[in-house]
Amino acid sequence: MFNPKKRLASKHFFLGGIYPPLEIDNISKNSTKGLDIASHNLQLSFIQGLRLYYEDLEVVSVLPVSSFQLGYNQLLVPSSNFMLNGSSKNHSVGYLNFPFLKHFFILFSLFYFLRNILFCKQKYIFFLYGLSTPKLLSLCILKLFKNNINIVVYIPDLPNYMSSTKNIFYRSAKYIDKIIIYHLLKKIDKFILISKHIAGKLNLLDNYIVVEGIYSNLHADTDYISKEVVPTIMYAGSLDNSYGVKHLIEAFKCLKNKNIKLWLCGTGPHEKDLKELAKYDSRIIFFGFVAPNEVIQMQKKTTLLVNPRLSFHEFTLYSFPSKLLEYLASATPTITYRMKGIPDEYYEYCIIPESESICDLAKSINKYINLPNHDLISFGIKARAFILSEKSVNVQSERIFNYINS
Repeated sequence: MFNPKKRLASKHFFLGGIYPPLEIDNISKNSTKGLDIASHNLQLSFIQGLRLYYEDLEVVSVLPVSSFQLGYNQLLVPSSNFMLNGSSKNHSVGYLNFPFLKHFFILFSLFYFLRNILFCKQKYIFFLYGLSTPKLLSLCILKLFKNNINIVVYIPDLPNYMSSTKNIFYRSAKYIDKIIIYHLLKKIDKFILISKHIAGKLNLLDNYIVVEGIYSNLHADTDYISKEVVPTIMYAGSLDNSYGVKHLIEAFKCLKNKNIKLWLCGTGPHEKDLKELAKYDSRIIFFGFVAPNEVIQMQKKTTLLVNPRLSFHEFTLYSFPSKLLEYLASATPTITYRMKGIPDEYYEYCIIPESESICDLAKSINKYINLPNHDLISFGIKARAFILSEKSVNVQSERIFNYINS
C-alpha cells in the first residue's frame, strides 16, 4: 500500500486528455464533431485540486479528438508543452491520428514518453482520468518493469455505455476494449468513481470513493451580470439525441409565448438541423461552439438553464451530468430530471418536472419564466451556495486526499 504523505519520496503525474487552453479555438476549427468540453472542465478541476496537495504534479495529456477524416482534419497530432494555471509542467503527447490504428500509435507514443521520464527509483503515483485502454495499458506495461508505480483512476463513465452507434465494427472493437479494461482493473490501486453504481458493475467492494463532480473556484467569481430583458432558456452541451436536445426543442415549441428565447450552445450530430430550425423560429438562437469561459458568462445572463437528459438511457446510471455543477453554480435556476447517477442532495436545488414528458417539461419552463425575479434570484443563490460549500475544488480534493491516505 502506498503512502502519498511521503511527498519527497514520491513523484506525481496526472494522465488524461485535455485541450491546451491557448489551442482550444484552433482545435475546435479542425474538429467536425465538436469538443468534449464537459470532460475537459472536470479534468481541469481535478488537476487544480491535486496541485493543492502535490505541488510537483506534472500533467501528461493525450489530445482527445476524433480520427483523421472521421471528425478531425489533422493526421498528425504534434507533441507540445503548454501552460496551465501558471504551471509549465504540462505535456501533450503527440501521435499519428490514423483511423482504426490511432490507439496503437497513442499506446506507443505514450509508453515511449513515460519510459523516458521515469528514470529514478523513487515512487511514482499516477492519477489516471478515465478508462482509456491505451493510457491504462501503457501504465500497466510500465508496472511490469517498475514495481514503484501506483495507479489511482478517476472513472467518469463506463466507455461501453457512452455511444449509441450501431456500427458493427465499432461495437466489436468496444467489446474487445471492454475485455482488456476489465482484465487490467486488478492493476489499479485506488478508484475514484463518478457514480456509486459503477462499483457494482466493476465488482469493487470497498476500495473506492464517489466524487460525482468538482467545481473549480477559478470560475467562482462574484461579479454580477444583469439578466436578459427577454425571458431566456439555455442549453449548453453535446447536440446529441441521447442528451435530450430534441426533447428540449419539442418542449420549447409547445410554448406559445413569442417573447422568449432559447439559446443553444455546442456541437454534435444535430448541429445542421438546429441551424435550419433557427431560421424558421426566430426565438431559437444557435451559437454553435462557444469557449468555456464565455458559456459561463452566458449561463449567468439567462432566466433558466435546462439539462434535458432523459433517465431511461442506461448510461445515466453510470455517469453524472457535469454541466449540472456549472448550471447550479451560475445562480441561474436549473431544470433537470431525476437520474440515478445524480445524488439526492442535488434535487433540493433543482427544478424537477412532474414527468419526463415533453408536455411537463414545457409546463415547468412556462411556470418558472413567469415567476417574480426575486423568487428566481433567491432560488439560484441557494443552489450556488450549495455547490461552492459542498462541491468546490477545496472540499472535493480534501476528500480525495484523505481517501488516498486511508
